[in-house]
Amino acid sequence: MASEIRLLLVEEGRARADLRRLLEGGPWGPVVEADYGSEAVARARETRPDLILVGLNRDTGGPHGAEGVVPPARALRTIELLAAACPQAALVVVAGRDDRDLLRQAVRAGARDFLIRPDRETLRQALLAVLASEQRRRTLTAAAQTALHTAECVVVLGPRGGVGKTTLAVNLAVALVRETRSRVALVDLDLQLGDVALFLGLVPERTVVDLARQLAEHGPETLGGLLHHDRSGLAILPAPPHPEALADLNPALLQSLLQHLGQVFDYLVVDTAPVLDETLAVALEQATLTLLLTAPELPALKRARVALDLLLASQTVPAGRLKVILNQPWPGRALPEETVVRALDQPVFWHLPYDPAVSLALEAGRPCLDAHPRSRFSRSLTGLARALAGQPAAPPRLARWRLFGR
Repeated sequence: MASEIRLLLVEEGRARADLRRLLEGGPWGPVVEADYGSEAVARARETRPDLILVGLNRDTGGPHGAEGVVPPARALRTIELLAAACPQAALVVVAGRDDRDLLRQAVRAGARDFLIRPDRETLRQALLAVLASEQRRRTLTAAAQTALHTAECVVVLGPRGGVGKTTLAVNLAVALVRETRSRVALVDLDLQLGDVALFLGLVPERTVVDLARQLAEHGPETLGGLLHHDRSGLAILPAPPHPEALADLNPALLQSLLQHLGQVFDYLVVDTAPVLDETLAVALEQATLTLLLTAPELPALKRARVALDLLLASQTVPAGRLKVILNQPWPGRALPEETVVRALDQPVFWHLPYDPAVSLALEAGRPCLDAHPRSRFSRSLTGLARALAGQPAAPPRLARWRLFGR
């Protein structure tokens, strides 16, 4: 029924009143209204609207900018937040002027349609058309997903820096290529401080941000030629070298990129930042397996336990899809395994031994599996890759290192 359509109006000041009048008598229930920013996101999460109408760069009569006009950046940021918080809604933008650059930015932020000074009937027909299109898209997507190939997505999570998270992600991706002969992509989602390119001796011409932008503007057909590949065929999506490149990136774009990659590759290995943020949430939503990496020392175990409790309590990661990897990234005494298990209340799935070959490989800008394939660390990573791929592999035990050797 028409009255079941839920509509959220996001605008401020006189412009909101103008849009409210245009919406009167439409085939939707009572219109929920909100200001830009956190209020809009909160109301969207509360009401789960079918349609979201956002006024952009209109006269609000408020103290938001010169002559009472809301700065476009504030409205565009609200569109990004709404697209991430309420992806099931059809989001339409109404602008007070014809601005092609503003249109492009709004669509990139997550808008499905863009109208310029519509009258009542034009606005009504456009909203209903976008809603019908979105409903058809969801129906087709749900049907197609059951038939589409979907990659095994392995997310590597290290709540404390310095425990070897990127070392694990890089070498695991290399090992999966070798052991399974599959199509593997390594994605660096430590977007501000990611080091995947450094570990591979790569000076990237294109980053994960460039690929996400390309996907949004030109579709998936153009992505193939933009991926970096190493000699083994591993596809690499590095993090951007400068944080300012993140301005055009939002969770909806990242989700779309990971979903597309999942249809092209057999395995995705995703390196993440040591923080629980929106980017990690997007990665975990796509994950078929999460590897939580920690070290046998108290600060690392404390952070790992906090992360475990948060992830399991929020049901972000099902317990059966999370495995603890214990790494010893430095020489010296290690806490006994039983202490680690007791501290985390989780079994240890795999042990990675301390091996000086790891540092030597990093200095050479090469994965340890390439630079030192017979090292203890490389043999352990090979076993882990085989175990994750369902091939027989006996897990190694944690090495007991002292200050001057074993």
